[in-house]
Amino acid sequence: MAIAPEVLLPASIRIGAEGEYIPKPDPTIEQTGRCFTQKSEHTSLSPVFGRPRITIGGPFGFALEAAYLPPVTIARATPNLFSFAVSHAHHFALGPVSNGTTLMLRVHGTFGNVKGAITCPKSQLQQTAPSSPCYGTNPSKDTFHPDMFGGEVAAGFAPGVRGISFYGGAGVNRIDPHFQVGFSSLTGSVDMTQVSSRNPSIAPRSLAG
Repeated sequence: MAIAPEVLLPASIRIGAEGEYIPKPDPTIEQTGRCFTQKSEHTSLSPVFGRPRITIGGPFGFALEAAYLPPVTIARATPNLFSFAVSHAHHFALGPVSNGTTLMLRVHGTFGNVKGAITCPKSQLQQTAPSSPCYGTNPSKDTFHPDMFGGEVAAGFAPGVRGISFYGGAGVNRIDPHFQVGFSSLTGSVDMTQVSSRNPSIAPRSLAG
Protein backbone atom coordinates (compact mmCIF):
# COMPACT_ATOMS: atom_id res chain seq x y z
CA MET A 1 0.00 0.00 0.00
CA ALA A 2 1.14 3.52 -0.76
CA ILE A 3 -0.13 5.30 2.37
CA ALA A 4 -1.62 4.55 5.78
CA PRO A 5 -4.97 2.70 5.80
CA GLU A 6 -7.89 5.00 5.12
CA VAL A 7 -11.60 4.64 4.42
CA LEU A 8 -12.29 6.36 1.10
CA LEU A 9 -15.65 7.87 0.24
CA PRO A 10 -17.63 5.98 -2.43
CA ALA A 11 -16.80 7.12 -5.98
CA SER A 12 -13.82 9.17 -4.74
CA ILE A 13 -10.71 9.03 -6.92
CA ARG A 14 -7.11 9.43 -5.87
CA ILE A 15 -4.31 9.70 -8.45
CA GLY A 16 -0.66 9.51 -7.48
CA ALA A 17 2.76 8.22 -8.45
CA GLU A 18 5.46 6.28 -6.70
CA GLY A 19 9.15 5.68 -7.24
CA GLU A 20 11.87 3.60 -5.69
CA TYR A 21 15.60 3.03 -6.01
CA ILE A 22 16.60 -0.48 -7.11
CA PRO A 23 19.92 -1.50 -5.52
CA LYS A 24 22.45 -3.43 -7.60
CA PRO A 25 22.65 -7.08 -6.49
CA ASP A 26 25.82 -8.68 -5.21
CA PRO A 27 27.91 -9.91 -8.19
CA THR A 28 28.08 -13.39 -6.66
CA ILE A 29 24.34 -13.97 -7.16
CA GLU A 30 24.51 -12.79 -10.79
CA GLN A 31 26.76 -15.73 -11.69
CA THR A 32 25.37 -18.76 -13.47
CA GLY A 33 26.97 -22.12 -14.21
CA ARG A 34 24.11 -23.96 -15.90
CA CYS A 35 25.42 -23.63 -19.45
CA PHE A 36 28.75 -21.84 -19.00
CA THR A 37 31.10 -21.58 -16.05
CA GLN A 38 31.55 -18.16 -14.42
CA LYS A 39 29.13 -16.33 -16.67
CA SER A 40 27.71 -13.11 -15.29
CA GLU A 41 24.10 -12.09 -16.01
CA HIS A 42 23.29 -8.41 -16.48
CA THR A 43 20.28 -8.19 -14.17
CA SER A 44 20.61 -4.50 -13.25
CA LEU A 45 18.76 -3.04 -16.22
CA SER A 46 17.48 0.04 -14.40
CA PRO A 47 18.47 1.71 -11.11
CA VAL A 48 14.95 3.09 -10.52
CA PHE A 49 11.35 1.91 -10.59
CA GLY A 50 8.29 4.11 -10.82
CA ARG A 51 4.64 3.98 -11.81
CA PRO A 52 1.38 5.95 -11.64
CA ARG A 53 -1.42 4.66 -9.41
CA ILE A 54 -5.15 5.29 -9.26
CA THR A 55 -7.41 4.39 -6.35
CA ILE A 56 -11.20 4.41 -6.54
CA GLY A 57 -13.34 4.31 -3.41
CA GLY A 58 -16.26 1.91 -3.32
CA PRO A 59 -19.20 1.26 -0.99
CA PHE A 60 -18.88 -0.27 2.49
CA GLY A 61 -15.20 0.60 2.86
CA PHE A 62 -13.99 -1.19 -0.28
CA ALA A 63 -11.48 0.33 -2.69
CA LEU A 64 -9.93 -0.67 -6.01
CA GLU A 65 -6.38 0.23 -6.98
CA ALA A 66 -4.69 -0.04 -10.37
CA ALA A 67 -1.20 0.80 -11.60
CA TYR A 68 0.29 0.39 -15.05
CA LEU A 69 3.85 0.77 -16.26
CA PRO A 70 3.73 1.14 -20.08
CA PRO A 71 6.39 -0.24 -22.43
CA VAL A 72 8.58 2.85 -22.27
CA THR A 73 12.29 2.07 -21.95
CA ILE A 74 13.82 3.21 -18.64
CA ALA A 75 17.63 2.98 -18.73
CA ARG A 76 17.99 -0.49 -20.35
CA ALA A 77 14.65 -1.99 -19.27
CA THR A 78 11.37 -1.97 -21.18
CA PRO A 79 8.55 -2.83 -18.78
CA ASN A 80 4.93 -3.69 -19.44
CA LEU A 81 3.51 -4.28 -15.98
CA PHE A 82 0.02 -4.09 -14.54
CA SER A 83 -0.80 -4.20 -10.83
CA PHE A 84 -4.13 -4.23 -9.05
CA ALA A 85 -5.42 -4.41 -5.50
CA VAL A 86 -8.74 -4.74 -3.72
CA SER A 87 -8.96 -3.57 -0.13
CA HIS A 88 -11.46 -3.18 2.65
CA ALA A 89 -10.96 -0.66 5.45
CA HIS A 90 -12.90 0.00 8.62
CA HIS A 91 -12.35 2.87 11.03
CA PHE A 92 -12.73 2.36 14.77
CA ALA A 93 -13.30 5.83 16.18
CA LEU A 94 -11.74 6.93 19.44
CA GLY A 95 -12.98 10.31 20.60
CA PRO A 96 -13.12 12.78 17.67
CA VAL A 97 -13.74 11.32 14.21
CA SER A 98 -10.18 12.16 13.18
CA ASN A 99 -8.82 9.96 15.97
CA GLY A 100 -8.86 6.19 16.25
CA THR A 101 -7.59 3.15 14.41
CA THR A 102 -8.23 2.07 10.83
CA LEU A 103 -7.89 -1.61 9.98
CA MET A 104 -7.37 -2.67 6.36
CA LEU A 105 -7.37 -6.04 4.62
CA ARG A 106 -5.87 -6.00 1.13
CA VAL A 107 -5.13 -8.45 -1.69
CA HIS A 108 -2.97 -7.52 -4.67
CA GLY A 109 -1.37 -8.89 -7.81
CA THR A 110 1.21 -7.94 -10.43
CA PHE A 111 1.68 -9.47 -13.86
CA GLY A 112 3.30 -8.55 -17.16
CA ASN A 113 6.91 -8.56 -18.29
CA VAL A 114 10.17 -6.67 -18.45
CA LYS A 115 12.32 -6.91 -21.59
CA GLY A 116 16.03 -6.22 -21.86
CA ALA A 117 19.47 -7.64 -22.59
CA ILE A 118 20.11 -9.71 -19.46
CA THR A 119 22.06 -12.75 -20.68
CA CYS A 120 24.08 -11.05 -23.40
CA PRO A 121 24.24 -7.24 -23.22
CA LYS A 122 26.27 -5.26 -25.75
CA SER A 123 29.27 -5.16 -23.41
CA GLN A 124 29.55 -8.99 -23.37
CA LEU A 125 29.19 -9.68 -27.09
CA GLN A 126 32.20 -11.34 -28.76
CA GLN A 127 33.01 -12.68 -32.24
CA THR A 128 36.13 -14.77 -31.58
CA ALA A 129 35.01 -17.94 -29.75
CA PRO A 130 31.90 -19.73 -31.09
CA SER A 131 31.82 -22.10 -28.11
CA SER A 132 31.88 -19.27 -25.57
CA PRO A 133 28.81 -17.32 -24.42
CA CYS A 134 27.46 -14.28 -26.27
CA TYR A 135 28.97 -15.16 -29.66
CA GLY A 136 27.15 -12.62 -31.79
CA THR A 137 26.68 -9.02 -32.83
CA ASN A 138 23.22 -8.25 -31.44
CA PRO A 139 22.35 -8.10 -27.72
CA SER A 140 19.91 -10.66 -26.39
CA LYS A 141 16.20 -9.89 -26.24
CA ASP A 142 15.30 -11.53 -22.92
CA THR A 143 11.93 -11.42 -21.17
CA PHE A 144 11.28 -11.58 -17.43
CA HIS A 145 7.81 -12.15 -15.97
CA PRO A 146 7.76 -11.07 -12.28
CA ASP A 147 4.29 -12.48 -11.60
CA MET A 148 3.14 -12.35 -7.97
CA PHE A 149 0.05 -12.32 -5.80
CA GLY A 150 -0.32 -11.55 -2.12
CA GLY A 151 -2.33 -10.35 0.79
CA GLU A 152 -1.72 -8.11 3.77
CA VAL A 153 -3.31 -6.66 6.86
CA ALA A 154 -2.43 -3.25 8.27
CA ALA A 155 -3.58 -0.99 11.07
CA GLY A 156 -3.22 2.77 11.09
CA PHE A 157 -3.48 5.19 13.98
CA ALA A 158 -4.26 8.90 13.69
CA PRO A 159 -3.24 10.88 16.78
CA GLY A 160 -5.57 13.74 15.91
CA VAL A 161 -2.89 15.92 14.32
CA ARG A 162 -4.12 16.82 10.85
CA GLY A 163 -2.21 15.09 8.05
CA ILE A 164 -0.22 12.75 10.33
CA SER A 165 -0.84 9.05 10.87
CA PHE A 166 1.16 5.97 11.74
CA TYR A 167 0.65 2.45 10.47
CA GLY A 168 2.17 -1.01 10.41
CA GLY A 169 1.25 -4.39 9.07
CA ALA A 170 2.36 -7.69 7.61
CA GLY A 171 1.59 -9.89 4.64
CA VAL A 172 2.71 -12.69 2.36
CA ASN A 173 3.52 -12.84 -1.37
CA ARG A 174 3.26 -15.83 -3.68
CA ILE A 175 6.06 -15.29 -6.19
CA ASP A 176 5.96 -17.16 -9.52
CA PRO A 177 8.63 -15.64 -11.80
CA HIS A 178 9.41 -16.80 -15.34
CA PHE A 179 12.37 -15.94 -17.56
CA GLN A 180 12.97 -16.54 -21.26
CA VAL A 181 16.26 -16.10 -23.08
CA GLY A 182 16.22 -14.57 -26.56
CA PHE A 183 19.65 -14.63 -28.20
CA SER A 184 20.71 -15.30 -31.80
CA SER A 185 24.35 -16.23 -32.34
CA LEU A 186 26.53 -15.76 -35.42
CA THR A 187 26.24 -19.49 -36.13
CA GLY A 188 22.50 -19.07 -36.70
CA SER A 189 21.39 -20.84 -33.54
CA VAL A 190 18.66 -19.23 -31.45
CA ASP A 191 18.60 -19.67 -27.68
CA MET A 192 15.01 -19.58 -26.39
CA THR A 193 15.66 -21.26 -23.03
CA GLN A 194 12.83 -20.87 -20.51
CA VAL A 195 13.45 -20.79 -16.78
CA SER A 196 10.68 -20.90 -14.17
CA SER A 197 10.41 -21.65 -10.49
CA ARG A 198 9.20 -25.23 -10.10
CA ASN A 199 7.84 -24.48 -6.66
CA PRO A 200 6.62 -20.86 -6.29
CA SER A 201 8.02 -19.45 -3.07
CA ILE A 202 6.06 -17.87 -0.25
CA ALA A 203 7.85 -14.72 0.88
CA PRO A 204 6.75 -13.14 4.15
CA ARG A 205 7.14 -9.39 4.44
CA SER A 206 6.26 -6.48 6.64
CA LEU A 207 5.60 -2.78 6.17
CA ALA A 208 5.75 0.33 8.26
CA GLY A 209 5.42 4.03 7.64
